[in-house]
Amino acid sequence: IAPNGAFEWYKGLGEDLTITTYITQNLLKLALENNDVSFFDALIYHPLNYLQKNLQQPINSKLLLSESEVHQYYCLQLAQLIAAKNHLELSSTNDSLLLKLYKQLPALNRSMNADFRALLAKVYFYAGNRNNALLFLNSLKQSALLDSTKGMYWKSETENTFQSAIETQANIITAFQLISPQDPALPDLVKWLLIQKETQHWPTTTGTTQAITALLNGVSDLTSDNSRGEISAGSTKLSWNNSTQTTTQGIQFNMDKPAFQPLKDSIKIFTSTTPASKNSTLIGSILYSYWKPLTHASVAQVGNGFSIRKELWYQPAGGQSFWMSDSSGVQIGELIEVKLHFHVTRAMDYVQLTDQQSGSTEVVEMASGYSYQNGLTFYKSMDASAAHFFIPHIEKGDYVISYKIRSNHRGTFNAGIASIECLYAPQFKAYSNTQVFTAQ
Repeated sequence: IAPNGAFEWYKGLGEDLTITTYITQNLLKLALENNDVSFFDALIYHPLNYLQKNLQQPINSKLLLSESEVHQYYCLQLAQLIAAKNHLELSSTNDSLLLKLYKQLPALNRSMNADFRALLAKVYFYAGNRNNALLFLNSLKQSALLDSTKGMYWKSETENTFQSAIETQANIITAFQLISPQDPALPDLVKWLLIQKETQHWPTTTGTTQAITALLNGVSDLTSDNSRGEISAGSTKLSWNNSTQTTTQGIQFNMDKPAFQPLKDSIKIFTSTTPASKNSTLIGSILYSYWKPLTHASVAQVGNGFSIRKELWYQPAGGQSFWMSDSSGVQIGELIEVKLHFHVTRAMDYVQLTDQQSGSTEVVEMASGYSYQNGLTFYKSMDASAAHFFIPHIEKGDYVISYKIRSNHRGTFNAGIASIECLYAPQFKAYSNTQVFTAQ
């Protein structure tokens, strides 16, 4: 936590309003849902004061609040509820600030994305205006898509670091649970969330947490049915009793590649036909892992957010550096410059770039800290196995980050691969090439 009460994304980067709002809001939700205020003073009180001071200037200077400011306001509302419920004292300025903010909420009655409308429904409800909260819920239902198989959902309007389709759906479900718990739309909302888990995956830990909270918060008793269903691969039925591992997470079977390859596209998971479980909801997935030599690694992309390549440049003593091709040789004790070239297709927040180290080299400058290079600001952290670069924000474009290593062992070595990803949107990730070099 920074001296002014805000949270930092990474130590040394300074206060971060988005991270502070996000963490504080989720801690307050936990405190409210679990009736646990043991960490309130230590982790919430100072960030709340920071958010309150940050809101004070916008509230006095304009009529229309941004989405970020409404999220900050929502944090203050949750804090007020917790304080009243547990007889805690908050600064008296909170009351006047909440009153000012509430008077401006009618200006927010306009077309917005689904996630923001769900948030505003909660804001109105906690402010004591259930009728306006219901107007936002009705607006959500009117703009939703309803499918008998998929359930009720919304087209992905805008997605950013903290707003994926899964998190939006979970937020909408919790809004309906809070304001209109008997609404007939709730089962269809839950159906879409479960279908996403069945056919794809919940891509982030935060999205998964919010989805599970929404599902277990009184929609239905999803845990009462212990039926396991059945699994088949082609004509072979896989038995739970014959699995190599059975846990609450699932079962594990070990197959060699020749046996698995013809079956991988025919594996099916289905519910039992016994009367007791004929209405069960069964979610399953097939995961398989494999090993591949690092020398066979190739450039790869997940999503279309990044591309990256890694270059080694040899810098002999007193000479000019030159690019090293595969199997190039270097002398013991001389410098190699690692250049990481990467392309970003859109503006992103909270990006991590990681470069594996060869066991035959050591980083010249091990000190971690805040850095600026080629128009990019980042925090670097070096260890014996990898170099890590944390980038709070990056715009669309091409970038290069470089650092120097020193060869200190003879032999032929693999230089390792580099990877880049958006930490809170892991659907955007890329891996670099690798190469081999010889030290003499």
